Amino acid sequence: ELSTGAPAVDVDLPLDPDQPMAGPDRERWFFDDWHGKDHGAVLDRQTLDNIWGQIHALQTPVSRAGAQWDLVGASGMVTDNGALYSGRILDIESVVNPGTGGILVWLAAASGGLWEYDDLTQAVTPLTDGLVTQAVGTVSVDPANVNNLVIGTGEWGVRAGSGVFRSTDGGSTWAQSTESSGGIFHRIRHVTSSLVLGISNAGTHRSTDGGATWSWRTSGIHFDLSLDPTNANKAHTTFTSAGNAWTVMTTDGGITWGAPPGAVATTGLRGAISVAPSNANIVYAAFSENAPSYVLDGVYKSTDGGNSWAVSLPGAGNNYMGGQGWYNNVISVHPTDANTVYAAGTPWKRTTDGGASWLDVDSSDSNHMHVDFHSMDWMTIDVAPNQTQGLTRDVQARGTSIIQLVGHDGGWSFDNGGGYQSFLNYLPITQYTHVHSSTSDLLTLGGGSQDNGISMTTDGGSTWFYRLGGDGSDVSIDPNDSQRIWIVNGVYGGGLAFRRKFSTDQGLTWADTNVGIAGSTDWYTEIANDQVNPVYLYTNAGAFVYQSQDYAATWATFGSFTADVRNVDVGRWSGAAAGVYATLASTTTGNRVWIHDGTSWNQRDAGLPTGVEIRSVIGHPIESSTCYALVNGIGTPGNKVYRSTNLGATWTNITGDLPDVPLGGIVAHPTDPTKIYLGTEMGCFETANGGTNWQTWNTGMPTAAIVADMTYVDQLASHGHFYVIAGTYGRSMYRREISGFEPTAVAELAASEARVQLAQNTPNPHRGDTRISYSLPKAGRVKLAVYDVSGRQVATLVDEVMPAGAHEAEFRSDTLAPGAYFYRLETSGKPLSRKMIVIR
Repeated sequence: ELSTGAPAVDVDLPLDPDQPMAGPDRERWFFDDWHGKDHGAVLDRQTLDNIWGQIHALQTPVSRAGAQWDLVGASGMVTDNGALYSGRILDIESVVNPGTGGILVWLAAASGGLWEYDDLTQAVTPLTDGLVTQAVGTVSVDPANVNNLVIGTGEWGVRAGSGVFRSTDGGSTWAQSTESSGGIFHRIRHVTSSLVLGISNAGTHRSTDGGATWSWRTSGIHFDLSLDPTNANKAHTTFTSAGNAWTVMTTDGGITWGAPPGAVATTGLRGAISVAPSNANIVYAAFSENAPSYVLDGVYKSTDGGNSWAVSLPGAGNNYMGGQGWYNNVISVHPTDANTVYAAGTPWKRTTDGGASWLDVDSSDSNHMHVDFHSMDWMTIDVAPNQTQGLTRDVQARGTSIIQLVGHDGGWSFDNGGGYQSFLNYLPITQYTHVHSSTSDLLTLGGGSQDNGISMTTDGGSTWFYRLGGDGSDVSIDPNDSQRIWIVNGVYGGGLAFRRKFSTDQGLTWADTNVGIAGSTDWYTEIANDQVNPVYLYTNAGAFVYQSQDYAATWATFGSFTADVRNVDVGRWSGAAAGVYATLASTTTGNRVWIHDGTSWNQRDAGLPTGVEIRSVIGHPIESSTCYALVNGIGTPGNKVYRSTNLGATWTNITGDLPDVPLGGIVAHPTDPTKIYLGTEMGCFETANGGTNWQTWNTGMPTAAIVADMTYVDQLASHGHFYVIAGTYGRSMYRREISGFEPTAVAELAASEARVQLAQNTPNPHRGDTRISYSLPKAGRVKLAVYDVSGRQVATLVDEVMPAGAHEAEFRSDTLAPGAYFYRLETSGKPLSRKMIVIR
């Protein structure tokens, strides 16, 4: 249904059996499954508004000093070639800040909100954490006042939108604009401070008051928008209807739109369009074909301002869209050279002769890019002679005044004349589907994510590494030895779509570990360990649950069912398998929940609501007989969460006044049965009275963070602390301590001070000099060294006996290449490390 953006999922992809492939089909499937089949992946505007109405009706959370979520990351994942990946960027706008002369860049993240990058400070700031959506599809900046911002929300075919929002104070506050379309906005652009044009899957839109109010001009699905730089009344867009696509223009400032007699008319679908800034008569457009292929239909060129068109690059034999043209399609003309054009989809092409010939962009020229491109922007600037900071300094040093900015599935990259770079791509916008932590320490944490595979940190979040590609699913870390990690990722060919892999070196190397598992086309399968020593492992594939007693070297069938197993979990200290939970992809009562009690499988869905799927059954962190059932999807108000204290023999409804929101994960307080914590598609919730009343629990994270999974770290026995980990789909991971807040008592402060501490280097990012502070509770030998992302030591700052107290070391990075590094402090106790960014 094109009006809601729902291309069919293609499960017959031409996959390499040894290489995983990431793609939007898995994302659509993930949310389609999460929402339930009555709603689909893309929720309609009314459903969203209804859920938020319920959330706003809850009691106001109690403010507690020191109680909040802390961002753990990933804030940029270091790849093998030194690039940084983060998450999907759909739109980029940039301007020269008239107050400072530096560059300001705004980045619209698919499910991570709007971010502002300030070139002078090299800082990124989230601007939309308080809104009811993190799905920002487009951003536009007033050309005369950088404080005036307009954003459009949603992503066609992937994420629902909540309309248009406007800020007049640089993003500090926002107001929802008046617009009645309910559409998903693909592009919004300021023509002047007052005239703003927008296009969506519901049509074309026009505002004459800076985006505060809008008139809906025409209907139909419009994908891209490009303004004529010489004529404020003229703009171009692409339009699709009933399997056909056109180039369309306005010549009266967006009041009317039409396709001229010579417009592109094709049977394609999604179109991208770009006017040459240096010659408005030159316009390029690229279209994808319709279903089922979604490959390149063709690139077209106009030399008369869009009135007539000719094929510049035919689709046959030149597909650069990779079967994803409905999802990623962008074209952009160089700002001063109308003959240089970039056309991008999955890989990308470039012409430097006005489209007479097109060449693939060399991979060596773009190894700081992630495939799947969504946006491009260009900066043309005059560099002040005394400019010594950021990208503007680099432009000056390279003798050029042009920067190309590119948004893709891995974040954003730029080229300032010296090749593409990504060292500024430290946005915490990774889209995690599943997360897991070493349950005994805070250092080792990992997750599977959309488009960005498996990522891990082994230093508590200071440094994150991109460990495996494709679409990541689940992670399981051995609590007895965090060197041992199991993951699931895909999509692969060869009969097993998602594969299990095992690492004995914290993810540096991996080996397939699927012996005994039958072929399965299931996506996002799971893996879990039972936290004993040695651990038993459990995973699902097809209609089976498998168990391994040899660290996943081999698997044996542990349970066989009559429907596919959608989720498998295992309780703590199960040992002989007491408390293994399997939920089935079924709505049939009597065939949805099966629980193994150590001896046999037992059907345990009596007492749960009928006619719906159960998303998961999850064990209590401590009590082996207590578990929680989460009802899947939307449409079950008052019947969302259930608790059992006898391994599912009976269930108690603890939904209370919880809104009818899709549930992502649950963690119970380890010692207080009245306290329970939920992650949902619309943020986190907590109850302090066993489920009668719920309140929002989002302090420190965005209001509308999509929490897809939750796990925990139990340090009650060793340190008296218990932490909840929230894996979000678009804002990376957060950690929150629930057994106590910041140390306030004298004993707690003393314990805090009696630890080796390593601070973040300052400034960071840096060029030239930076300072690293650390403190020691007692005298001892200290080694403080700097390493590159491959683990090679590049500098030793301290290697001697140091007295107790606070210390500071200076580090000069003049001889190092730009990019990510980490520094490590080794002394008594566990070594500590943190990430630093070197820039030029």
